[in-house]
Amino acid sequence: LGERIPSERSLAETLKVSRSSVRGALKALETEGILEIRHGGGAYLRSLSSPVYYQYTNDHRENLLLLRSLIQARQAIEEWAVAAAAACITPEQIHELQTRERHQLKITENPSPGEQPDFHLPNMDLEVSVTRITGNGVLLDMHEKIEKMWKQAYKSLQMTAFPARTRYEHHMAIIKALEKHDAEAARTAIGVHNRSLEKHIVAAIDRLDNAANAEE
Repeated sequence: LGERIPSERSLAETLKVSRSSVRGALKALETEGILEIRHGGGAYLRSLSSPVYYQYTNDHRENLLLLRSLIQARQAIEEWAVAAAAACITPEQIHELQTRERHQLKITENPSPGEQPDFHLPNMDLEVSVTRITGNGVLLDMHEKIEKMWKQAYKSLQMTAFPARTRYEHHMAIIKALEKHDAEAARTAIGVHNRSLEKHIVAAIDRLDNAANAEE
């Protein structure tokens, strides 16, 4: 594990297929947690199989169902929070959010030798920070509890929602809308992010159930 696999060009030449076909296959393997693709640094083997998809257990399904419920709870809080934050967020707070997102992407895609990330993916750092900006302590407490369950469920599943760069792009779209103080655009951006998460979770449940049915 951790070995770098051949480049897209090398794989395309060896397999006699187009580079776009290779790129699509690598993305699919990254989504299933088998590969880690580092921007500008190649693809690395992460796992020989995806435990969520190929090892059906009640615990896996329960955690996926929990994630589906949590994303619905997140939607209710986060779509309100980004709209409220858009009215009061400061340039300093925007800068802090942008800096954190860039840092997380950098150490995920291009970690220094021996570097231990000071955060865990997936996390809800951005979303919780936005709720904190609104000053609503009740919603913040609820949101932080959701994040704790969110991390625990994903840790048990040993998977991430989607590639770090996709997550980064979603988050930067949210921050851009906040920077413009555009409540509707911010609500739309967080909605796109949350619906993508929900779609991924539902697809994982379906694949897991189909694999279980195939074994019967």
